[in-house]
Amino acid sequence: MTTCKKCKSKILPKLVGAGKSAAYFCPFCGASQSRFGLKEYYLLLIALLLLWFAAFFNHHIGAGNVIWSPLMQKSVLLVLASIAGFIFTFYKDLKKHKGRWKLYNFLAFIGLVLSIALSASQVWGL
Repeated sequence: MTTCKKCKSKILPKLVGAGKSAAYFCPFCGASQSRFGLKEYYLLLIALLLLWFAAFFNHHIGAGNVIWSPLMQKSVLLVLASIAGFIFTFYKDLKKHKGRWKLYNFLAFIGLVLSIALSASQVWGL
């Protein structure tokens, strides 16, 4: 369920025809809108980064390339903290709490990217 950008009423998806996807039409003002926005692209990017990070570690741990130095252990802890930060900020966003959740989300994203770069540099010897 989403809200209309014009009149702020709640709208549900409605099937628009054979072979087409669901579109959102407001029952009060008749405006249609797309549901796939910037937040969904951001979530997709984070999911792809996390999947790549998991595949990276799975491959290199299986090949014996990972040496568990203190930097690698801190990198894994940073990834876990970033995931917890993402869960916290998206919970705050869903509950519409005001505050600095965008700042926390940005910091979690920077932490995730930094930990991926540190892990890759340790494994590949960069």
